[in-house]
Amino acid sequence: MNKSTSCILGIITLLCTSACGNSGKADAGTNADTRQGAIKNFAINETFKTASASYLCEDDTTFGDDVAVYTTRTVSVQWPERFGDNDLSCLHDSLLSAVFDSKPAEIDAAIGDDLTHPIGFGDHKLARVDSLPDVGYDRMRELWQKVNCHTVGFCESYIVYKIEHSEYRGGAHPTYTVSFLNYDITGNNVLDFNEIIQPGNDEIVLDVIKASLCDQYYATSLDELAEKSGIFTDQIFLTHNVYLTDSSIVFYYNPYDIAPWAVGPVVVEVPTYNLDQYLTPTVQSLLNR
Repeated sequence: MNKSTSCILGIITLLCTSACGNSGKADAGTNADTRQGAIKNFAINETFKTASASYLCEDDTTFGDDVAVYTTRTVSVQWPERFGDNDLSCLHDSLLSAVFDSKPAEIDAAIGDDLTHPIGFGDHKLARVDSLPDVGYDRMRELWQKVNCHTVGFCESYIVYKIEHSEYRGGAHPTYTVSFLNYDITGNNVLDFNEIIQPGNDEIVLDVIKASLCDQYYATSLDELAEKSGIFTDQIFLTHNVYLTDSSIVFYYNPYDIAPWAVGPVVVEVPTYNLDQYLTPTVQSLLNR
């Protein structure tokens, strides 16, 4: 497979109702009456951009003198083109900052620059290659890094992006981390943790998370939770890695945050009615629209 091919795939036009969720909406400003009521339309256009590049790590003998080492970098981004009639310039800047280490002002330039920074061992020279050789594991190793950014929920009020960074450096297993970008579309503002949860409520919200975890695993105590889930209950902290849904706040713990690798990510979905009094007025307004 050609690993250095770059491609940009066409515009995705999504259609959805006016409720928040994992869907898009149609032409802004056009309403239609049905037996169930008025349908509100909201135009959304996104472009899926993906690119990949592979390199030979010259003179790399990490896995033996006769084992060639290659490294591949892949980037995929679901890029917003239109959300109703809103100005997306701030959202574009926020995505560039959240996804990439370097911050070129334009998405294609950011992807192109990112592909020139693959992982490798030491100071070995990297030589760009068109494809990887079709040889056995005893003759070749491939390191890789992948960056994937895509929407996991949106409506006319806000949008949520999931940003995944994964890599394999030749060890026992790949590693990965996930983060989220919550964005107030109409307010042109990134919703970080302190703009979702009112400051000063950390201990209360942490207690809510622990109670929700016990409910998820049908545990009556933290000790029982530890036995049933493998979670290090004495290490549970208030993560700021959160995202919005139309009916909940989701707290996301990456592997190793509060549990062994084998447990995987720990995802705690707390209904908004359990947190309503601790949410900021901005988020309360967004969720109640």
